[in-house]
Amino acid sequence: MKASSSRAFKFTGPEHAKGILREILSLLEPIGANKLDQGSDSSDLIYLRDAKVPSLDLIVEGSKYFWFHHTDADTLDKLTPLELYRCAAAIAVVAFSYADYLPGPR
Repeated sequence: MKASSSRAFKFTGPEHAKGILREILSLLEPIGANKLDQGSDSSDLIYLRDAKVPSLDLIVEGSKYFWFHHTDADTLDKLTPLELYRCAAAIAVVAFSYADYLPGPR
């Protein structure tokens, strides 16, 4: 089953990294977080993008996102635990796997 709040990642960075990321994201197909889109437009990452720092942004199902975003009701109890776990797992898989590709002492 591919039910998940995580949908895709948006990436801003060097071209050679996209192939690596696509390979890593294939691991996330079972939870539906295996799509890679170009260019993060997140306001949270704008300064990194402008400084030419590679960035990866998890895109989630957002139909209810702005119901609570930046309001007094923006609290953890609004999250579905399974969806939160899947998002955390997706980020962890990508971060760990990409770090494992990087050159350097092991």
